[in-house]
Amino acid sequence: MYNSFSGEIPESYGNCKSLYRVRLKQNNLSGSVPESFWGLPHVYLLELEDNSLSGNISRMISGSFNLSQLLISKNQFSGLIPEEIGSLNNLFKFSGSYNRLTGPIPGSFVKLSELGELDLSNNELLGKIPEGIQAWKKLNELNLANNRLYGEIPSEIGSLPVINYLDLSGNHLSGKIPIELQNLKLNTLNLSNNWLSGDLPPHYANENYRNSFLGNPGLCGYLPDLCPSVGGGMKEENLWIFGSIFMLASIVLIVGVVVFCWKYRTYKENKKRTMSKWKWKSFHKLGFSEFEIMDCLNEENVIGSGGSGKVYKVVLSNGETVAMKSLGRILELLQVVAAVSSRGGEPMSVIAGSWGYIAPEYAYTLRVNEKSDIYSFGVVILELVTGRRPIDPEFGEKELVKWVSTTIDQKGIDHVIDPTLESKYKEEISKILDIGLLCAGLLPIKRPAMRIVVRLLQEAGAGNKSKSVHKDGKFSPHYQEDASDQGGTV
Repeated sequence: MYNSFSGEIPESYGNCKSLYRVRLKQNNLSGSVPESFWGLPHVYLLELEDNSLSGNISRMISGSFNLSQLLISKNQFSGLIPEEIGSLNNLFKFSGSYNRLTGPIPGSFVKLSELGELDLSNNELLGKIPEGIQAWKKLNELNLANNRLYGEIPSEIGSLPVINYLDLSGNHLSGKIPIELQNLKLNTLNLSNNWLSGDLPPHYANENYRNSFLGNPGLCGYLPDLCPSVGGGMKEENLWIFGSIFMLASIVLIVGVVVFCWKYRTYKENKKRTMSKWKWKSFHKLGFSEFEIMDCLNEENVIGSGGSGKVYKVVLSNGETVAMKSLGRILELLQVVAAVSSRGGEPMSVIAGSWGYIAPEYAYTLRVNEKSDIYSFGVVILELVTGRRPIDPEFGEKELVKWVSTTIDQKGIDHVIDPTLESKYKEEISKILDIGLLCAGLLPIKRPAMRIVVRLLQEAGAGNKSKSVHKDGKFSPHYQEDASDQGGTV
């Protein structure tokens, strides 16, 4: 992945019957995919996204009965989607957006009971949304935007229990919006730019959902000015004026962005030269700068020490007292004590190592969400498997997550597993370790939802009963793997 490979996929790759994962995304590959390559029997991850591949999806894909993720978006695939995909009982994710696929969505798709994500947006699909989609009990995301689908929106969509993303915009759908959609707990709803008509369901008849229904000439309801006024319209001169204002504003914005980027880059370079001796990491908003406490980093101000560094007492110019911890060359500023001078009390102690559970994005967003909780859960898993704390003097400047990843890459998995764990469970332990690393991924969007984590843990305990578990302990069938995980990959 992420290279500049060009040319075609060799025909001989179709003979690699032992392949489990294929990851060729974001290259410059072109030409048709070999027929037999579509039907490799053991492949559960086929990732061809972001290339220039063309031709049809072969009907031989029915032979890939173990396939869980079919990721072919952003290519030039054309022709009909084969009915045979509906026979892939393990298919969890099908991403085929931004291609040239034509014809209807195969009716056999309703047989895909394990389907969790279906994205066929930005193609040339024509026809109705298949009947019987209420069988998609595990569907979480449905994106069919920007095609040429027509007919009514099936009321069965309202019976999908876990769907939270629904985008049917940019089609030719008509009729009323099914009132059953009120049963859904959607994070995203987009039905804009269709031919829908009638009243809005009461749950969606408020300003929060205005953008979900724009561009439907016959759609009226309780939102003022949602429908176009009869006989209205701007004069050409007004359109020209507004267009000119828009162009001028765009030019000003572009110039402003260029100037800002130039000044910001200059500022960063100057700051980097000034602070080249120190690296700072802040997990809370600070009411002071690092320059204010530089002179206090001496032995006279040491108030405590631990396995990971010394703690200094610093009295700021505003009278506030803070504790500052030195971790090797990285200084962690913690605002842990306030208004000590007014209370006459002693500085409070900090629990060293608590920041090891904090998701890295908190340093710049100052917000926590479900993905932050997933990160913390992943750190706990790694603690259990390795028998180590989130930070440890042995790690140096690293914390547990980075230490585990680096050690596995350099020395192998045996050097991170707690030696007190029974070796007969090594396979299950290895799988759980993978789950922990997945949860503690650097990018929040790559971390799985907790329901997926639960499922992976259940599979880890199921041993050889689960067909979706690779013999080397990888769990690719139910999540998008991080780009750094390329072991055993083509």
